[in-house]
This record gives sequence, C-alpha cells and structure tokens, in this order.
Amino acid sequence: MGKLLATSVVSMACLACAPAFALDDAATILRTSAESYAALRSYSDVGVVETGVGGDVSFDTAFVKPDRFRFAWKVGHPFILLRFETITAIVRSEGPRTTTWRKVHHEEPTERVDSSLSMAIVGATGVSSGSAYTIATLLMPKLWGREDSSASVLTMSSPRLLADETIDRVSCRHLSGLSRHGDPLDLWIGIDDHLVRRLDTTGSGFHSSETRHDVRINASIAPAVFAETDVRH
Repeated sequence: MGKLLATSVVSMACLACAPAFALDDAATILRTSAESYAALRSYSDVGVVETGVGGDVSFDTAFVKPDRFRFAWKVGHPFILLRFETITAIVRSEGPRTTTWRKVHHEEPTERVDSSLSMAIVGATGVSSGSAYTIATLLMPKLWGREDSSASVLTMSSPRLLADETIDRVSCRHLSGLSRHGDPLDLWIGIDDHLVRRLDTTGSGFHSSETRHDVRINASIAPAVFAETDVRH
C-alpha cells in the first residue's frame, strides 16, 4: 500500500512538471480559438503568404463588428524579372454593400460592386493564396450560412498537439492535422489570445505558409483605414 501511494505521488509530481502543451487537448484549443474570434469587437493584422515559388502575397485585414470589413492584398508577377509588376486588390464591405477595388501596375484602378461579401471573398481566395478566405471564415462564419466555424481552418481533422513555438514573439500552440480537403495542415495558435498566427498547408505539388503579424484586437480602428488603397505593412 505504501509503495502504491509513493508511486502515485511520484506520478502526480511528474504530471505537474510536464510542459503546458502536454496538459491541453487539441480539440479544446481549436474550440477555444473559435470562441475567441466570435467574441471579438474588432480585429486587424498585416501578413504574408509565402509559397516558395515567387509571387508571395502581402495582405492586411481590418474588421469592426458587426459587418465592417476590409481585406487588401498585393502580389507581384511570378517571374522574378517582372516582379515589379504588382496587382493590388481590396475587398470592402459595410452592411449590404460590398465592393472590390483593383489596380494592375500602371493601369487605372477599377472598382466593382459585388453581389455579396461571401462571393467577393470566394473570388479573392485563389489570387490571395487563400488568405482572404482564412480570415473571413474565422471572423464571420455566418457568411456561409453557419453558426460556427465549420468553414474555417479550425475544423482540421485528426489534430495533434506538438511542442510550443514562438511566432513573431508570440508563444503559440502548434497543432498538426488535416484540412477540410484532406491536405496536411499545421496551425500555430497564440497561447494568450487563442488566435491563429500562422498556418502551413501542403498539397499536391505546393506548399504555402501564411503568417499574421501585428494582430490587434478590440481596439479602435479609424474610418480612414477602410478607405485606404494600398496594403499596410
């Protein structure tokens, strides 16, 4: 009996000394992240999608609840000698009105009225290397007729927790699993704010790494930000 008690005490002591990530459940981390996004009053970030084949995408986001949204992105020509030829585009939405502003290098900018924000995001997904869809589905899952985050990267299947890492000076949980499409997906979620700081996706013949910096939440965002015509850095 004494030996059993001693063993139990040692086991409990080892558990108490274990790294914090070993005590968490991956599914709980994903659920907490979804709840954290749902509770936000405002959100902004800047970031980049790196593909390793040129034509990386820089982007920024601004959002004020319930429906004021701006997502801007810029991409250079995939051929290195033409990299100076950039395309800049901005999706803006407030209430029922959504527009997409676009400028191609030397050309005059154009702006169109979109049928809905969800359709504008779908149209921006490919050319922004997925970054438009990533943040829109995290901040506004109801755009796709859902009450939860079932369209977002937080629905990764077979999630497993790896060692903590630091992304842009933010301590993060590192989760690895599969995307909704069955591709390998890694997420880095802030330990303190529970927000996605980086996601890496690997598919057939491609790999991309999407990182978000300067994430600010529940802070005042000046109306002028939503009218800007360039990508913030």
